[in-house]
Amino acid sequence: MDVAERLRVLEASLLTPAVRKNAVRVAELLADEFREFGRSGTVYTKAEILSFLQEEEAFEIAMKDFVCRPVAEGVALEIGRAHV
Repeated sequence: MDVAERLRVLEASLLTPAVRKNAVRVAELLADEFREFGRSGTVYTKAEILSFLQEEEAFEIAMKDFVCRPVAEGVALEIGRAHV
């Protein structure tokens, strides 16, 4: 499995209720510098996401428009959309 496919699989796992409710697993998957851009334009930190996910009710989320591009040795940029 190449890097892009591995990242796609890991990103898809973050959309499942079992992973979203597991703060330890989410913390493992997200970098400390993680930022999420919400549909409102709000930027969320890793700590904010970990907190929000503990309060979130389960619902179906689909991943769309996933793109992964290498930017340097050992570094890739992942961009995608989550549709509720």
